Amino acid sequence: MKHKNEALQIYNRWKVNVQMLFHMESDRGGEYINQAFRDQLQKDRTMHETSAPYTPEQNGLVEWMNQMLSLLANTMLEES
Repeated sequence: MKHKNEALQIYNRWKVNVQMLFHMESDRGGEYINQAFRDQLQKDRTMHETSAPYTPEQNGLVEWMNQMLSLLANTMLEES
């Protein structure tokens, strides 16, 4: 931030990135649908959506979203 009056704009951009992190989509992999993982998501108030079963054409979107979320998280860590 170069000027103090940029604080609100930077905060709003950060808030959008954080809100995206609290929406998770997965491809019904066993690591995402077990009870312990579901309990943790519920505790964290993270919305979890899965792709339809037996539809590999949807996996591309899920994988893209997971990659984008990882990129956002890494970017925020580097910036902090």
